[in-house]
Parts: sequence; structure tokens; C-alpha cells
Amino acid sequence: MKKFIFFLIALSIFFQSWGQKLIDYDYPVKPGSKEWKMFKSTQERVDACQIPENILKEIDTRSLLQVCLKYPLLSSYTASNSPYEGIKNIIGIFNGLTEFIKRPDGQDILFEYYKNKDINTIINVPDKGSYTFDICALELLLSQKQLIERFDKQKRFEVLKTIMKKYEDKAKYADYFGFYGKMTTSFVGNKYKESLEDARIENDAKKKLFVEKMLIADFDLIDKIIGELQNYMTIKK
Repeated sequence: MKKFIFFLIALSIFFQSWGQKLIDYDYPVKPGSKEWKMFKSTQERVDACQIPENILKEIDTRSLLQVCLKYPLLSSYTASNSPYEGIKNIIGIFNGLTEFIKRPDGQDILFEYYKNKDINTIINVPDKGSYTFDICALELLLSQKQLIERFDKQKRFEVLKTIMKKYEDKAKYADYFGFYGKMTTSFVGNKYKESLEDARIENDAKKKLFVEKMLIADFDLIDKIIGELQNYMTIKK
């Protein structure tokens, strides 16, 4: 009996170790490579970046997040008029993020990663533009309804508190994050604020357009929403 128990423990450790190695999964074709340049369409690039199903089924959620954040087409969300819709489109066509969003522990692992991200390290990053877009991508992933709904209210408040703390850090590097960084804070922050309050009808058409679709009809609205978020956090302290 003891030998059988030891066997099960050893087997468990083996599979855990094997699963952790999957974090080293790398996309076989990358931007800038000879093969990438030979692609004739975006669809060909999308197809080339899909994660093999056998890996997708076995990879643990933490490792899956790392693989998703290295997705060669992740930054393409910035080409959309609505970054939020851009991220949603990527989730829909990239099997890695489609799977990640479904994982029952995905929201916790994503938040943990975001919370531990030190924005001050931007000083030492060579490509600061890519770094800022990566931070914004994390926030847009956190804004997905499926993930927000899996947090209880206490956790949602913790997420919002973290978002506003990250905004303070972003503000120190406004030259790098610019308007885009402020826009994602206002959008995702408002999503969590709304999830903590009773549902209400938004009568301001321009604001409704932004808080629902992340489409801007009034640039001044961004600062107004951030002010509302800061006031909300002050009241709730």
C-alpha cells in the first residue's frame, strides 16, 4: 500500500513538472522571420499562431497565461477603433485566449500577474511602446465580463483598487503611457465600479458609447471618469 501511495505521489510530481515545462512553449513562426514574411494574409498568420490542441489540453493556467502574453498578434488590438473590441476579437480567434477565459482560475491568475507587475520597470525596458501596450492589454483582459463575474464583490473592489494604484504609477510615466494608458484605466476601472454598484441606465450618450464599447466621442470624458473613480475610492476607503 505504501509503495502504491509513493507511486501516486511520484506520478503527480512528474505530471506537475511536465506541465510546468510547457511555459517554454514558443510559437514556431514569429514576426520578422522568413516564414512570417511569406504569409499572404492575416488569416494565415492567425492560423500559424494557434496553440496545438494537445498542449492546450495539458498546459496549466499559469503557464497558459504566459504563452498568451507572448502571442505574436496580441498588440493588433491597438489597430481597432475600440481597443476593447480589438481584444475581444483576438479572444475569439486565438485558441489560447479562448481557452484561458474559460479556465475557472483564469481571473485569479490574471489578477495576480497584473497586481505583481511593477510598472516602474519601464525605465529599464528598451521598447517602451510595446511595454505600455502590454500593460494596457492586461487591463483589457481584466475587463472581460466573464472574468469580472467570477470575482466576488470583495475581490472586485481589490481589483479596482489595484487598477487605480497602477494608474498612479502610469501617471509618473505619462510621456510613455500617454492618453492610451489613461483611456484603458478609465474603461476597465469603470467596469469594476459598475460591477460594485446597482445597475443604472446611462443617459449620457457619449459616456454610454465609451463605457460599453470603448469608443470615444468626447476626449474630456476620460478625465471625468477617472475623477469619478478617484472620488469613489476616497469614499470607500
